[in-house]
Amino acid sequence: MYEGNKSDSDSSTAPSGLEFVNVDDFAKSRLASEAGSDRNRVTFFGKHETEPQTRDSVREMGRNTKVDPTKAFILSSNVLILLFSLGIITGALNGCFAWLMKLLSHAQALIITSSPLGPLYFMFSTSFLASLSALIIKLGDMKATHGTGMAEVKALLVNDFYVSELSSIASSKIGFIRVTSLILAVGAGLSIGIAAPLVHVALCTAHSFMNRIAIFRDLLHNPDMLKQIMAAAAAVGMSTVFNAPVGGLLFSIEVTSTYYLISNYWRSFMAATTGALMYSVFLAASEGNYRIFEVTTVTNPYQKWEFLTYAFLGLIAGFLALWYLKFHQAYYMAMRKYFLASPVATAALAGAVTAVLIYAVGAHNHSGVSETVLVKDIFNDSHIAEMHDRRGVSPIAGLCASLVVRVALTVIGTTLRVSAGIFLPMFTIGAIGGRLFGQILADIALGVNIYVPGYAMVGAAAFLSGTTHTISAAVIVVEMTGEIDMLLPCLIASVIACGITKSRSLSMFDQGMVNKGLESFELLLNATGGFNFVEDVMDAQVTSVTRACMVSDLFALMQSEDQGVFPIIESHDSCKLVGSLDRRDIYNFLKIHFAKHNLESHVVSSFPQDEAAEQLHLLREKKVAELQSWMKRNNANSVPGSSITRRLFPSAHALQWAHNNDSFSEHSAQTLAEANAAAINDDCSTIMRTMSINPLQGTPLPNFAPPAGLETLPNNNAPKETVPLTPSSKATIKTLLTEELDLFQTPQLPMNGFPFTAHRQSTMDQLYILFEMVKAKVVFVVADNKDLEGMISKSVLLKSLKLKVN
Repeated sequence: MYEGNKSDSDSSTAPSGLEFVNVDDFAKSRLASEAGSDRNRVTFFGKHETEPQTRDSVREMGRNTKVDPTKAFILSSNVLILLFSLGIITGALNGCFAWLMKLLSHAQALIITSSPLGPLYFMFSTSFLASLSALIIKLGDMKATHGTGMAEVKALLVNDFYVSELSSIASSKIGFIRVTSLILAVGAGLSIGIAAPLVHVALCTAHSFMNRIAIFRDLLHNPDMLKQIMAAAAAVGMSTVFNAPVGGLLFSIEVTSTYYLISNYWRSFMAATTGALMYSVFLAASEGNYRIFEVTTVTNPYQKWEFLTYAFLGLIAGFLALWYLKFHQAYYMAMRKYFLASPVATAALAGAVTAVLIYAVGAHNHSGVSETVLVKDIFNDSHIAEMHDRRGVSPIAGLCASLVVRVALTVIGTTLRVSAGIFLPMFTIGAIGGRLFGQILADIALGVNIYVPGYAMVGAAAFLSGTTHTISAAVIVVEMTGEIDMLLPCLIASVIACGITKSRSLSMFDQGMVNKGLESFELLLNATGGFNFVEDVMDAQVTSVTRACMVSDLFALMQSEDQGVFPIIESHDSCKLVGSLDRRDIYNFLKIHFAKHNLESHVVSSFPQDEAAEQLHLLREKKVAELQSWMKRNNANSVPGSSITRRLFPSAHALQWAHNNDSFSEHSAQTLAEANAAAINDDCSTIMRTMSINPLQGTPLPNFAPPAGLETLPNNNAPKETVPLTPSSKATIKTLLTEELDLFQTPQLPMNGFPFTAHRQSTMDQLYILFEMVKAKVVFVVADNKDLEGMISKSVLLKSLKLKVN
């Protein structure tokens, strides 16, 4: 946990700009506050000593914590069994999928050469298969089935979802639809990839295992373990597609993770290696070799001076990748309305255009019309890419034509509403561009032995790195080709290309997340740009309250309807942050305080939105208790979220809508709670989200006059009617409002003495840690002397970033 102060001994370990709570001080303060120690209540932020027995009691609390080693061993074993099984099955399934795609692609090549009318038949078959692929997506009617699938994968790993929501992102139905659409689209000859969709399918397979196999069901309801398993599944999917366990794992980490749990590294490698081994067996059995792109091995493929040319190639690839990213997004946004209105028709038209262009440049041979066939050719003699079957066409002219056509086909194919990856198309474009660069260099450097296929490998790695913002593409190239000597040139070009695009544009996968509305906090920060420090996004005008205040001050805070957490400052003259108050706690305190004089209805009528939110919260707690009681009474072993429990117990999915609705009344809240609540959040440990936090404009408010409007009081049973207040009731209310409080000495009002804080110059990475990893909802910005300078609400920040992106 982060906090506004820490001991000097911990200063060397805290990140710059963020400070850690001293655990001993925290525990001692908590114990002292429970015992009623005035001294410790006031000096939370100071250094203080406590009696030895308090320290002993804190240590005793730690010793009483017991961990069942048997349960931990079973959990760890289940994870390993799941990942090992996932590796085997994913490797076998991906091998079968690759065989089907190759079969369809080969059939397409036979159609072209079957007769003089073969090109026409090829156009019809391509249009038919592409439209059928889009039709399957349309009939499936699931948002997670079209596109690359990497947007859903990354969303699963960086965002938090309820168990009931996972089926809309990764399920057996989604996996089946995505695979079927992918096979048809690739078989049609569209310029699309297979890697990202099959990674998504691997996650769907993992989810199906955990959802359908009894011994794995506990993993589905363990959020932290679930993310680790999904991260390992992503590594399995990428590793098996290209038979590259090392590069696949690294690529999956770079694409999907901001922070990676090192303890999950071994499990991911084990699963990735298992999947790659199974895929290698399949390749060896079907094709006689285990490499995706077999090339002729060359000894000493480059000379030392060529490092400069490789770097220059990386520079060119980086700028071309940047242009491509912007052009691709512009085309998608321009055509989006047509894709949404007529997905099948646009796919059929794209198929026809693809067939015409493929035939025009001769981008096919007896093996098929897919991207894999073209890359294999480029890495060897480049017969297809250089258009050797066209008379009077030079190798450079052929490569230029192939490059232009491939860019056009990739933009057309990857924006359709079909299951389509982007790895292979980016790889192919880079390989053609690298081959072109190498051919020009070979023509210029007469008498020098230039390994032109090596430049194709470097170009492929560089362009892929530029468009995906990854470096591991260089490792994947080496693993797929077996040319270990080309690793360093590929790394040089990849680092340069990635550096050019990373700070200037979103990657292809991140663009897909934005287009699908699956933005993460980190992604939105990258998309908006210009935010380097906390001060760039903080709200400097915050409504706060002093430690010594009156009840009327709390009423005034509650009138700030959009603010959910209020900072506590030391005094009106000193803005030192000493704690924070939650809006719901203030509301409940006021109800209890006024209920002592039978005036609770005054608080309820003054804040109808808070009363509605409180009633909905209590309703959900009641339903959760009913669910737990039912499961205990029936000794239920079924997973929460099954059809039975969903029918029996409604919950707070729709309550969030009600919470954000401005037209609250007690009657509408009760009606909504009883008649319109949606399915209960399946893991019952979560609680309903509090009201969105939005710092309002204004200065710190140490004191307020009693609020006006005390002449009449709404009746709790009939909100539209009012009941006159008696003179004695009005006098009592005024007396209550003027009561003085010391927020540190008010047990009925829970105060957070350790709010999350950051300095103005803290980096956005540190803010990411607080919001995404520590799960803070609000971070207060403080100066070096702990004076409050501003506040950052995650919910409001995300809303503003989304508006800026859109």
